Amino acid sequence: MIQFLGFLLFLVVALCGFWGIIFFSTIAMAWIPPFLANTRKEKSGIVTAEDPRPILPNQEGITVLFKK
Repeated sequence: MIQFLGFLLFLVVALCGFWGIIFFSTIAMAWIPPFLANTRKEKSGIVTAEDPRPILPNQEGITVLFKK
């Protein structure tokens, strides 16, 4: 009986591992090509980074209560 339960546990672990490999490989196939294409566009100058936001005390509507 314990061998049968061990075998069932092995099957469950094997199926979960197989499912995990398939799941993560599909995520990689969905995310890596667009990432590489965007990197290529950035290097060629088509895509540029956004202007950084001003630091918190310089933003509109922010009141600084304590300043060193």
